[in-house]
Amino acid sequence: MNYQKYLEAFRDHLVVINFSERTIEKYISTNRELFSFIEKYYPRITSIEKITKDVILDYQRHLSQYKTIKGSNLSNSTQRSKLAGIKKFFQYLSKNDLILHDPSKYISLPKIEETITRDILSEDEVKALLESIKINSPTNLRNKAIIELVYSCGIRTSECCNRAPV
Repeated sequence: MNYQKYLEAFRDHLVVINFSERTIEKYISTNRELFSFIEKYYPRITSIEKITKDVILDYQRHLSQYKTIKGSNLSNSTQRSKLAGIKKFFQYLSKNDLILHDPSKYISLPKIEETITRDILSEDEVKALLESIKINSPTNLRNKAIIELVYSCGIRTSECCNRAPV
C-alpha cells in the first residue's frame, strides 16, 4: 500500500499548524505502525481509502493485547497516545477530501490511569511543618488551620488545592 505520500502531506500539515517536532515524529511513527499492521494482517487492502472502521478497531484491540519485551501490556496512556495520532491522521485525510469516510471516528480512547503519589509526609515532618508556622498574623493562623484540616482529613492536594497558594 502506498501511504508514504499521505504521511508526508500529514507531516507538512502538522508543521504548518505548529505541532512540536517530537509530536510530529510520534504521530508519523504511530501511523507507520498501523500501516505495518495492515500490511501484515490485511494484505487485501491496497489503498488508504479501503481502510474501514473494523480494521481500525482491530488495531485498537491489537494494542490493548500487545505485550512488550518485558511481557507487560501497553499502558493506557501509551495506547491513548498511539490512537490519538491515528485519529489526527484520519481527521486530516477526511477534512482534506483524501478519503470519503473517517474510520477512526469510532475509536474510543482508553481511560487515563490515575496514580496516587507515594511521597507522603511522615508524622514528624507534619509536626515540624505545623511548628514552623508562627501564629503572629491572621494569615498564618488561617494557613496553619488549613494544613491541620487537610492533614487530619487525609485530603489530597488535588482534591482541595486547585488554586495558586495565597
